Amino acid sequence: MELFCSINNLLNKNYVVVQNTPMPLRNYEVGLCMNYHKKKKTTSNNPLEIINNTK
Repeated sequence: MELFCSINNLLNKNYVVVQNTPMPLRNYEVGLCMNYHKKKKTTSNNPLEIINNTK
């Protein structure tokens, strides 16, 4: 699990990257990223492995 936050244009300056297209002023982003991994089932077709794992 990961919590993140970001502040863009912290000083709230006006700027232009593409001519005649103003960029946003100060803005915020906060989020939570969650990942999970499904457990893999371990199966074997080898009878000797099954016998050795039961001891």
